[in-house]
Amino acid sequence: MPAKLSYKLIVMNIFQFILFLSIIIWLIIPFRQIGKKYFYYFLSFALLDPLTEFLRIAFKSSSNYFFVPITCLALISILNISIIKKYRYQIIVLFVLVCIFNFTKIMSENTFIILCIIHLLIFLKLLKVFSINFVRNKLFDIFLTILIFYEITVILKFLNLLTGFTNADIYFYITTTFEILFGLFFCIFRSDDSRLVLQLK
Repeated sequence: MPAKLSYKLIVMNIFQFILFLSIIIWLIIPFRQIGKKYFYYFLSFALLDPLTEFLRIAFKSSSNYFFVPITCLALISILNISIIKKYRYQIIVLFVLVCIFNFTKIMSENTFIILCIIHLLIFLKLLKVFSINFVRNKLFDIFLTILIFYEITVILKFLNLLTGFTNADIYFYITTTFEILFGLFFCIFRSDDSRLVLQLK
């Protein structure tokens, strides 16, 4: 019995370390990407886990209140500036409505579905940018490719939480480990690094 408890304790400590390391790395990324195209995208997700953990520790709450509004901000941050300026009032109204409805039971019960949809929209937007660069300009953007794969891991994480196609806890920490690797890449390379853009013939 003690051996079994010790094993479980070691596993839990490993999981907690993985989660803590992920938070630290993603807090570093915005400083590395300051002034670059995806700065606000990275800043949004850098704040997400710390805010959630603070809410849980300070108020003993398991609420994921920040998840949907902050993920919406990440989606807004990757839109073209011209679109944001043109539809700024509509965007503000929609964001305020999201924050208000975030308190409702319907939103809380469908958080993972909503998050999956938002991340899918982010993925499609990034894929569109990649496709335009690849087809029109004959450019292969490695940074953008890694970012797209990161979004895929996030979408798969939420799909697993929704469908349970494998052990949710184990899969969560596996994908979090991959997110740490992605995070290290984003800490090392900036989005405008010319070495990561290949000119195709």
